[in-house]
Amino acid sequence: MGVICRLAPAVFMAVALVLFAGCEGDGGGSVDAQQDFGDNNPDLYVAMGDSITHGTGLPDKGDNYPNQLSGLLGKTVIDAGVPGDESWQGLVRMDGILRGRKPGYVLLLYGANDLISGRDAFGIKETTRAMIVKARDNKTVPVLATLTPVFGNYADLAAGVEETSAAIRELGFEEGVRVVDLEAAFDWRADLMTNDGVHPNEAGHKIMAEAFLGAL
Repeated sequence: MGVICRLAPAVFMAVALVLFAGCEGDGGGSVDAQQDFGDNNPDLYVAMGDSITHGTGLPDKGDNYPNQLSGLLGKTVIDAGVPGDESWQGLVRMDGILRGRKPGYVLLLYGANDLISGRDAFGIKETTRAMIVKARDNKTVPVLATLTPVFGNYADLAAGVEETSAAIRELGFEEGVRVVDLEAAFDWRADLMTNDGVHPNEAGHKIMAEAFLGAL
């Protein structure tokens, strides 16, 4: 695999702050004070994703980012991560989750399995765009996330992770949706990952929870 050039984390964070501009209020839960949630519960969050969201590789699944985020928010965050899911499978499941749970917010972290299956960043971006449409049609606030890093046996996916993360940032800008920049938050630190090189460890999930908290 060739040499991959990466922007400094500060640049990524600047991008994230630009994407958050206009979305955030003064804190204390005022971000979406004017949001029409319909009959959804504004205090209910659903975290959709794959095994990364689910917490595969953690000794205790209670340490995954949805559970840690729930503790930080003091609100319910449902772990709807399904190991092996690609973004298109999340799209298929989304209607049932939105109608059945009626969440105020849906947190979307997809792309790792798409890359493993050979899908490109554009395909992931457009599937995620369709998920944004579904969320908005349901009066649920979508929140996107860039991808966590890869190492070891998955190191050859690094370029795809960077391309997909860039596509997600771009999508957030295009659609006016906040983006949690996990790639920047992790800063490609291997010590935040489990030995398999693709799933975050407990410290990594703590970083994820704190990053999502900053957007909510």
